[in-house]
Amino acid sequence: MKFKLLIFYLFCFFCSLLNSAIIEINQDGSGDYTVIQNGINASVVGDTIRVYPGTYYENLVIEKSLSLVSNYEFTGNENDIDSTILDGNYESSVIRLQGEEYGYINVYLCGFVVQHGTGWGYYHNEGGGIRSEYVYFTMKKNIIKDNRAYAGGGLFLNYTITDLIGNFIHHNNAYCYGGGMILVSYCDLIFNTEILNNIYLNYAGEGADMFKSYLCPQIEVLVDTFTVMNPDFYSLYAYNNGGIYQPGDITYNIQHSKIEQVEHDLYVSSDGNDNNSGLTAEESLQNIHYALTKIKADSLHHRTVHIADGLYSPSLNNQYFPLHMKSYVSVIGESRDNTILDAELGIGHIYARDFLETNAGFLQRDYSVKNMKLINGYYKPAVYIQKNHNVFLENIEIANYELWLYSLIRSLYTHINMNKIYVHDMQGGRSCYINGANGYTVNLTDFKINNNYPSEDPECPLGCGFWISNNATMSQPDYVANILNTQITNNINHVTDWPNMESAITILQWSKVNLINSTISGNESYTGGAVVVSYESELNVYNSILYGDIPREIVLDGSNGHTNTLSVQNSLVEGGLDGVLSIGYNNINWNTNNLDEDPLFFGTADNPFTLSNNSPCIDAGTLNLPEGIELPEYDLAGNPRIYGETVDMGAYEWQGYAVGEEPLDNSIKLTSAPNPFRNETVISFQLPKTGIVNLTIYNIKGQKVITLLDAYSSPGNFQANWKGVDRHGYPVSNGAYFAKLIVDDKEKAVRKLIKLRD
Repeated sequence: MKFKLLIFYLFCFFCSLLNSAIIEINQDGSGDYTVIQNGINASVVGDTIRVYPGTYYENLVIEKSLSLVSNYEFTGNENDIDSTILDGNYESSVIRLQGEEYGYINVYLCGFVVQHGTGWGYYHNEGGGIRSEYVYFTMKKNIIKDNRAYAGGGLFLNYTITDLIGNFIHHNNAYCYGGGMILVSYCDLIFNTEILNNIYLNYAGEGADMFKSYLCPQIEVLVDTFTVMNPDFYSLYAYNNGGIYQPGDITYNIQHSKIEQVEHDLYVSSDGNDNNSGLTAEESLQNIHYALTKIKADSLHHRTVHIADGLYSPSLNNQYFPLHMKSYVSVIGESRDNTILDAELGIGHIYARDFLETNAGFLQRDYSVKNMKLINGYYKPAVYIQKNHNVFLENIEIANYELWLYSLIRSLYTHINMNKIYVHDMQGGRSCYINGANGYTVNLTDFKINNNYPSEDPECPLGCGFWISNNATMSQPDYVANILNTQITNNINHVTDWPNMESAITILQWSKVNLINSTISGNESYTGGAVVVSYESELNVYNSILYGDIPREIVLDGSNGHTNTLSVQNSLVEGGLDGVLSIGYNNINWNTNNLDEDPLFFGTADNPFTLSNNSPCIDAGTLNLPEGIELPEYDLAGNPRIYGETVDMGAYEWQGYAVGEEPLDNSIKLTSAPNPFRNETVISFQLPKTGIVNLTIYNIKGQKVITLLDAYSSPGNFQANWKGVDRHGYPVSNGAYFAKLIVDDKEKAVRKLIKLRD
């Protein structure tokens, strides 16, 4: 039937050619038009649009049958191809071909460079170079390069039958599917056997050169040059109707390759060269993704891509993100602070979600990503991992991301462990979304999640910490997450249309979380609390501090018959047991060693949540932890985890003195009332001897807000009113602040203040 339709439409098309016209486009004004789109709009079915050499910055839309050709069609001179450039200027697809379900169009494209198109955004995210739907499409002698998209970096083909004749499709990039091209529904590719095509060095999260759905027939890739001689799922990815990789659905016949794969560790540096061997630091490659394509490993021979300190970005040294991970291949930077991967507002850094039916149920497995900083991403997760096994993320900082209700780290159905992860200054999403099943246990150690907030777009009101879900039924084993040595602070969730939203941690759907030696403070949500437990989940809190969160610390949502369990031992929880919001029926175990008082954080700019010398949390923890869990050797600041009689509460261990603090004069103590406050608070202290006294308010970043007192003073009792304004008299935003008392240039006391919304 498809063949008969093709013959019918081709017959109609060629009949129309009998009355066709040639419309000339020339930028010097000698043709019919200087703008290609104007010529397309003026054309009728069957016309030919002849484009003379030049660079045309346009995003073309074709909705009728026609031919769009360069001078090459008439001269046969290949220089006419290189000199006739369609440049999308990274605004949208360079060319969009749009027929209708019952009205396919015929389009012939010949002799162009198609570049700098994008399908990289929320509303237009498919087909960077060419996007085609309901088209009989012939492509001859075109160069499709340097385009990017969410799916189909070079070509996005949907309901399209395509003849490929002598094209070059290379250096295109897609966040997830098909760097070179994606075939979505009822597409077919016909590779010319005489004038061969070339497809190489495209990059994507799945199917670097080609990605094909099960709705398209089996395809043989017949090319002169491909990326590698023996491609696997990394380059050519087809899946069946169950979403599983189908290795026999794309076959290939390749004459030459761009990359010869090696069974060896590889080295990358920001000033390297992809023409080097990459086998030593002195012969380093430049492109991380090139190294991942070049390296070859197996279960018996694990390999590593070593990344030297430096800045890696698309504009500086031609990097392609996200990095498509491989089994048994780790990517390890030289240092977290100085190995910097800058996406330059591209979407995502790390991607791994190739699905293959194996005995273990996993395709991608046994790799690590370590020692690097991921910055300046947009829209999608920085790290997206699904159905992987035995994955380690360690010593990674992620910052300056703007999401669209997604999460920076997204792990689905994966056996994963994460250690020393620092997430900060993110807009519009969650920091870490972990969705597991089948009784997995994940260890989340030494996390620091700080200062994440809603996007300026009102539709993205999230800026919070962990989402941990089993995504299962009650009949399946619990999904267990162990959170240790973790700080979740100053995150804001402004969702108003959903009850009981979290600002630090959500635990739901038969999940179990052990929260151990962690500090949760200064977070805010309009509804709910810092930690929300729902759908028959379990939270066990040990040696942790939950203080200063708005509107409360813990919510147990047992509505609709879902019973949750909360156990709190040797922890400080503001409001105590009475401060826990329990909806419906829930089980609560609250031991007598818990505290409900000010933890007396030290409050410096570098370590605002370490313990001051007179904190009640010192030596107040327990070593009686759940079976199989051992405390890390060091706290979140890298100091010994136990100092003194036993372990402290919180993510930071008191070391005999607060970090950066001299022992405080216990005769001086700051108090404040009310605290938290809305409009005004009164700060009080007693000065035992004459001295120069300075009382200053700082914000959570250590920046000075206002000085309330700075004078030489005799001993006595003092009070200072702070009306929640800065030094210019403007009201400050709600959140956490610190009042710091300095006498004779020595810090004597610190008091944390919480300003609520007016």
